[in-house]
Amino acid sequence: MTAGHAEVFSVGERVAVAGPLFDNGADLAVLDPATVTGVSVRRGDGVVDIDLGRSAQAPPAVAADAVRLAGRVAHRAWRTPLRVAGAIPVLERALLADGFRRDGAGDWRRPAGDFLRTGRKATTFEDVYHDPLSVPWNFAPCEVDVYRELRESPPRHLLDLGCGFGKNSRILHRWGHRVAAVDVAVTAIEQCRRFVPGVVFAVASGAGLPFGDDTFDAVVDVGCLHCVPDELRYPVVAEVARVLRPGGVLYSRIFKPRPEEWLGAQPFVTTGLGLDDRAAFSLLGTHFEVGRPEPHPDMHFLRCVRLVGQP
Repeated sequence: MTAGHAEVFSVGERVAVAGPLFDNGADLAVLDPATVTGVSVRRGDGVVDIDLGRSAQAPPAVAADAVRLAGRVAHRAWRTPLRVAGAIPVLERALLADGFRRDGAGDWRRPAGDFLRTGRKATTFEDVYHDPLSVPWNFAPCEVDVYRELRESPPRHLLDLGCGFGKNSRILHRWGHRVAAVDVAVTAIEQCRRFVPGVVFAVASGAGLPFGDDTFDAVVDVGCLHCVPDELRYPVVAEVARVLRPGGVLYSRIFKPRPEEWLGAQPFVTTGLGLDDRAAFSLLGTHFEVGRPEPHPDMHFLRCVRLVGQP
């Protein structure tokens, strides 16, 4: 799954985990340094081992949160059975809730099936982020392929549109950029402020951005525009253009229309998600010169330059 390594940042109720994800595993720092050191994830012999190490001495709820995050990161990366060796008894409830069962050797093992959301499906973004363990993109590597040219660019003033739990804001700030970020979900922004220092976060809709004209050098949209309701999509693009300086760049990743089977498997209620080629270019072409994307079966990766003279 990983070519070399990918960056991981996943947020739970009490802690977050972060670190590089290699083909053979990861050593994930647990972002609650007062109580936890880290979680080791190792892949081999058809199973992924999750080891709390010294983190086993953390308060039980904190240790459980760290294990559950690491389990979902490993499942997203490799889709193989998981094993927690020597798990302390206080983690039993969390492990059972996540589908782990003890094997004959006394280890906790879990088959390769999906982690499922408990209870009803989410109907709002606030609902989605209220249960971080069931947010699918919370366990995907950071999407630096969308904005990779910013890695080597001079420091810029950037906006992360629909930032979620802030994983892309975090890495952009680490690269030296001045970052502001917005999301409509209060819960998501609260977690961002807790785990992502150095970034200015605000609760706001893309259709009403709390920034002045020509504020930003670039805007990063990783999966926001394709989630916006149809009637708000053009107003959101107009707002993005307004806060970008002339010649500024919008980096956007937009899903192509997703099949019914995919939509039905999500932990949130949706009747459609994604834009075809014509809709995506029509939407963004109102305010931007849209570069031709590299071919991809599921997504548009778009670099869009704000047109000079556009409002």
